Amino acid sequence: MGLYQSAFALGVILQPLASLRLELLLPAVRGKNELQRLVRFSIWSQSICGAVVLAFFVVFASLGEYNAGQIAIMAGLIMIAYASMAIDNALLVRHGAMRRLAARNLLTGLLTAGFQIAVALSLPSILLLAASILAGRSIAILLTRQSRPSQPEPASEGAENIRWSPGRAVYSILSGLASSASLQGLTVYVTVGFGAAAAASVGVAQRSASAPVALLSQGISQYSQAKIAAELRSGGAMAGAEIVKQIRGTLPIAIFVTICLAVLGPLLSPVIFGSEWSAVGQIIALLAVPIGLQLLISPVMSVFVMLGQERRLLAVQLARLAVSLTGAVVAQLLVGDMMMSVLGFAIGTVIGYVVTFLAVWRLIRAH
Repeated sequence: MGLYQSAFALGVILQPLASLRLELLLPAVRGKNELQRLVRFSIWSQSICGAVVLAFFVVFASLGEYNAGQIAIMAGLIMIAYASMAIDNALLVRHGAMRRLAARNLLTGLLTAGFQIAVALSLPSILLLAASILAGRSIAILLTRQSRPSQPEPASEGAENIRWSPGRAVYSILSGLASSASLQGLTVYVTVGFGAAAAASVGVAQRSASAPVALLSQGISQYSQAKIAAELRSGGAMAGAEIVKQIRGTLPIAIFVTICLAVLGPLLSPVIFGSEWSAVGQIIALLAVPIGLQLLISPVMSVFVMLGQERRLLAVQLARLAVSLTGAVVAQLLVGDMMMSVLGFAIGTVIGYVVTFLAVWRLIRAH
């Protein structure tokens, strides 16, 4: 199970490389030709990244490094699953197809969970668990794809089109990798510092804490992205006010989620996972505040890419990653305990999100 959790974290971290982070830009692009060009770039990127991961799998298998090979192929499946859905979701966001998005989010969760339960009961295999993610997401996309999308509202007269360049792509991808590493880096760090068994507990805690929040977070992010992108396509005069509105609306939800995770995590974890996973509930409680702040701040961060501020976004993401990992490293050096490293990571992440909020606020005021 530890190999699967490590592969899941690695696959999510690599997802921005496969999608080129274009899912953040597609909703705000005004020109149809530019939109089609960016989608083609993303398809090629996903294909190339998939081929590279497959090559790593073949190399590891030929060298007898079967655990590394399994991690490589599982990470590749998860990377493609998340990247392909991110791009297709961005197209629905662009056209304001929120009902289809809601249906897709629900189907994704149900299908993936159903496939993984079937695998666990019939053919226990960590490879099939990863394949279940790709299968569930692919079927959900096919069932909810919009055959004739409505056209986006026309841009205001004289407004410039948003052009994507290799330079912007590099900064955007790097910021995406840093963001994914900030979210999944704890599992990877614990794998290296404390072993696969400890990583399994951290991974289960993160997945369990994120699962009840995932659909809510995804829905809020997509709704905010659609509203902000629509404002920017029409000239952007009210984009700042829209961002403030989204943050204020999300704040009560983020507070409620934080309290629920902190209180219910330790209470329900022994009942759900059993006494052998006793650490899971404590880890969930420690990560409650970072998850709440992620729910609050993440939905509006796409505005950095929409406004062409990828360099600033990269600086913000790197700062949050550095502070989070520094907290974990310092705690391990001082105490040598896995739970204290999780606490150090959580404290660092909170500081990082405060810095992120200040950066978003400065961008709003500047715009």
